[in-house]
Amino acid sequence: MIPTIDAHPSRRLAFWLATFALVTATIGIWMRASFEGWAPLAGTLPHFRHAHSHAGVYGLFFPLAALAWHEAGLPTVGVRTAALYLFASAVAVATFAVAGYALPSIVASSVVGAVWLFGAWRARGAWSRDDALRFGPLAVVIATAFVPPIALTTRRAPLLAQELVHTFLGVLMLGVFVPAALRRLDAKPSPLLGPLALGAAIQLGPLPTWPGAAIVAAYGLGVAHAARELPRLPRALWWLFALGSVGALLRPHGVPHDEAIAGLHFLLLGPLFVSLSRGQGLAAWVVSSAAATMATALLLRAHVPHADGVAAVAGGVWLVAALVLLLRPSFSAR
Repeated sequence: MIPTIDAHPSRRLAFWLATFALVTATIGIWMRASFEGWAPLAGTLPHFRHAHSHAGVYGLFFPLAALAWHEAGLPTVGVRTAALYLFASAVAVATFAVAGYALPSIVASSVVGAVWLFGAWRARGAWSRDDALRFGPLAVVIATAFVPPIALTTRRAPLLAQELVHTFLGVLMLGVFVPAALRRLDAKPSPLLGPLALGAAIQLGPLPTWPGAAIVAAYGLGVAHAARELPRLPRALWWLFALGSVGALLRPHGVPHDEAIAGLHFLLLGPLFVSLSRGQGLAAWVVSSAAATMATALLLRAHVPHADGVAAVAGGVWLVAALVLLLRPSFSAR
């Protein structure tokens, strides 16, 4: 959990968020460009994938969610712990890129996980809240509990490990990031989103079922209801997310890989980022358009030539607009 020194994000935090956004997007763009043969990777693709995903979760979206917690009055970790967290996140990303799941990246990720748990403990008073943030600290604990099984099965049972990763990400995104994003725009999502998030995460992982698909749809409808009074752009983005969630009823036994990747990127780069950064103006519209373009390209990559190239270009456009939002004076002086 990343703190703020006062009631508003500092310039230093904005710099770190922008740095991790740059690293995350650059790795993703590089991977997509390599699929098109434009720029060969200087390393192993699975290692770069790990670095890409961990940079985004550790260094960008978790700190943004923690910022929303802080603004909602929940305690966060101190400045020194935050510095340790940022250092461990940077080490984890670098070592994932070089060696994948190895001792250095595991140790660095363990430090990250320890800070997550410490932050969740400090924010344990959230349980008395009457909105979806009450489930956030517990969701952090539940998500962290998936890390050891993922590490143990990565080489022995990679398919199971991948399904556990989906559940881990589902708990984080649906149980922590989405409620925090809605709260940062002063929406008040129902506390029912917490239990629904856990059920939806299980559906996204190793146990897809018809009831699980219905839970995903119910979660999406709950988000749409919470977003009904938001400004036009984030409201539209969250309603698109809700529409995709209801579409889970058409895939009760699991979502195909390309659809899952497309949906994940749209959620992260579109409604989550725009809401967590309180994006406004032209830059927010560019971010949203780029996220939608990338998601569409990823969805159709098996059927449309050069879809990875389109995704790479969209990623570059998204990055420029995202940096504008993160580095604008109003982000750190609000």
